[in-house]
Order: sequence, then C-alpha cells, then structure tokens
Amino acid sequence: MCEQRPRKQRRTRGHEQTAQSESSISSYGSQQKDTSASQRDVSASVEHGHIERAMFMGPEVLRAQDGQQPDYTSHVTGDSDVNRQICDLQQAYALPSRSIQLALFENFWENCYPWDPIVERFQVVDVPSANVSPLLLQAIFLGGSRVSAASLPSVSPEDFYRRAKTLFWTDQERDPLTKVIAASLLHWYNPHGPELVSTNTSTFWNRIAIGLAMQLGVHSAQKRFPDEGLRRRIWWMLVARDCLISAAHGRPQAINLDHCDVPRPTLHDFPLGSTVAPVFVAYVDLAVIVGKFVNYSIRRAPVEAQITDTAQRLLRWVGDLPPMLRLHARQVSQAGSHTSLIEPFNIQRLSITYYAAVSMLYRARTSDDPFPTAAAIAGSTIASIFEDFLARDLVRRLSPVYTFYLLVASVALLSCYGYKELWRNAEEDLRVISLAQEEMKKRWGSAKGSIRSFEKMYAVTVSLPSW
Repeated sequence: MCEQRPRKQRRTRGHEQTAQSESSISSYGSQQKDTSASQRDVSASVEHGHIERAMFMGPEVLRAQDGQQPDYTSHVTGDSDVNRQICDLQQAYALPSRSIQLALFENFWENCYPWDPIVERFQVVDVPSANVSPLLLQAIFLGGSRVSAASLPSVSPEDFYRRAKTLFWTDQERDPLTKVIAASLLHWYNPHGPELVSTNTSTFWNRIAIGLAMQLGVHSAQKRFPDEGLRRRIWWMLVARDCLISAAHGRPQAINLDHCDVPRPTLHDFPLGSTVAPVFVAYVDLAVIVGKFVNYSIRRAPVEAQITDTAQRLLRWVGDLPPMLRLHARQVSQAGSHTSLIEPFNIQRLSITYYAAVSMLYRARTSDDPFPTAAAIAGSTIASIFEDFLARDLVRRLSPVYTFYLLVASVALLSCYGYKELWRNAEEDLRVISLAQEEMKKRWGSAKGSIRSFEKMYAVTVSLPSW
C-alpha cells in the first residue's frame, strides 16, 4: 500500500511517520478491473446532485429550468489551514506497517465484504498514491481491525475510526460517492448498544450515508450512470442494513422503499465469478422481508394478514434459495462432494438471519397462544450454529447485529420452560447462547444490553408456574 498524504502532495509533521510505507501492495494479484468502475471513474459520474422536485412544481414549461445540474462538489473546505491542523493533530494520514495492512485487507474482504460489497481490491491495490482515498483506506482498516484476531499487534480500531472521522468531517475527500462508501463502512466501529444515545453507532453512520446517497440520486433509476452495478450494491446495502438495524433497535427505518426505483442487485452487478454475489443478493431480499414485517410491528401489532404475508415471503425466499446457499450445503461441502467456492461461514451467517426472522414471526404473542414450535426450532438451530462458531473461534468475525439474533433465539427458547423434556434441551441451547454473547461482548457493547434483557426475561419466565 502506498504512502498516503493530502491530494496535492501536501506533507506535514503529522505525516512523516508514513514515509516508510510501501509504494504498492502487489501480492494480491490483478483484479478484474474491466468488470467494475474504478474510484476515479466513479468520481466522474457523480459530479452533480440529484433533484426531483420539478414533478410537483409549477407549470410543465417551467420545470426544466429548475435545478440545472447543481454542483455539490465545488464548495468543500478541506484545504483550510484549520482543517489541515486538525488532520495533523489527529494523525489522520498515518498508516500501519505493510504487514498489518495486508492482514487488515484480508480480514475486511473475508468478513466485511460479503455484507458490504461496495469497494473492490483493485481500488486500493496497485494504484498510484495520488489516486487512493485516505478516507477509504482508514474505513477499510477499521472494518478489518474489528474482525481481526486479538493477537494482531499495533491494531487499534479506535485509531482508524478517529482518523476516518477526521478526514470525513474536514472534507478531505472530494469524491462524494467515496464519502458514501466510507461513511457506510464506519458502522463497523459501533462501541455502544442502542440503549445509549451516541453519534458513534451503526444507526448514525448508516443514516449519514443514506442522506449523502440520496443527494447523489443513488436511490433513483431516472438517470443512467456507467457504474450502475456499484451504485445498486451501495444502495441496497444501505437498505438492508437499515431494515436490520430497525429490527434490532425497534426504531423506524430511514428509507421508504416507495420512493426508491432502483432494481434489486443481481449477479451481474458484481465482478465476474464473484462468490459473494449470490450471498449478497439473497441477504438483501431477506433483509427487506424482515424490514417490512418490522414496519408492521412498529406501527401497530401486525394483523393476521400481515403475518401470513410475511410467512409466504419467507417461504418463497427459502424456496428460491440456490442449493449452494442452503445450510445443509455446508455439511455436504465438508464431506467433499460439493464444489461450490462459497465460504460455509457466509452460508451460516445468512442462515442465522433467516432463522431469527422465523423466530420473530412465529413467537408466542400472548400467554394463551399455542406452543410456538417453529420459533423454538429456529432458536435451537441458531444455538447449534453458534456452537460451531465457538468451536472454531469464529464469533470474533461477526458484526454487532448478531447479538440481537442471539437475543431473539434465547427468547424463543424460553417458551420451552413449561415443558420438562423440551426445557432440558433448551437449557443446553441457552448455555451456548450465553457463551456466544459473552464472546460478542468482548468486541460489541450491544451484547451487554442483550445479556441484561435476557436475564430480566429469564427471571420473569422461571418465576411462572412450571411442570
């Protein structure tokens, strides 16, 4: 990776420590650059902002005169002396050693990229230093550091987050789409649970990214751009996260899909042969189903018709799932008879989201409801997957939303309390979930709130009459 500095080759005392960085990282090999727009190509395609108000303003003859391609990139203040001093004080352009960079890149593309497929390796590899975004680098390093092994030396997510925030808020990045990408990646910091009001959360940065994306018209298919595949991935990544954050926090979504006409992502929106593409496409479809159901639930208790609609959507989703993405494909792959290159870990993570949705949909809503068989089985399946994660030290590679999935599974398993035989098995599953939450707590503060919530619900449950 090349040495980073301000775009005009500016160099200050705060940047001297990066002088030993390598001019490039060539060990990754060439990437398929002809299948996706580079960052510089992207910059050329988003020079102007997006306005659609003319459709409801005045006579038709006047509408074309409104908003003649306003340029939102010409008034940045990143070159001010104050901003430069802030960047120097925060060491915003400092980079880790080459070996650490390699490790962080691998962590990012293995663990973060399947759910954030919005930056390709060729954008930061074998690229002249003047064309590499320092903001993008720091955001990638943040994501990689949050899912890294604890033994990785000289890695501080707090440092990467501080540097990225500094570059973002001082307008050091001139390409607005790069700012969208970087802002969306900053959700990997997320040190707090939803119980605390903070500007350092997944919710905050996702909404910042959504606001910028809407300014650029990423949500709209009314204009044609050469990088439409990338733009679709960016938009639907934001949509999916918005839906799942809404479920995890019980708060309204930022995006109204009635105002979005961008087609869902397809395999063709990815570099040729991408093993992540099928996972992401299925993930987006599932997240939208969850988001719609959460919308029902937040506004009011979902009526039977809405529950049935969600159940049918989930049934279609799992029915349309390619065989290589089904949970049993992991066991088949381990037996040596499956040739898919999709990482089993990604299949498991996708499956957890599905079983969490099943648990939420089929949970017992009142004490008079029949035993929620589907929810309990789904919760037990989640526990089984996490038992495998614990055995393989994979919990550290998970994003914070999985603390919520663990909570959903544990609540579903509590419904077994009144049934002696079922409770014996459920207690073992709950033990696994408790161990997984403790592991999640080492990296994600949101696990603390989930643990406290479960402890309260457990105390209420076991105080009730039993067998």
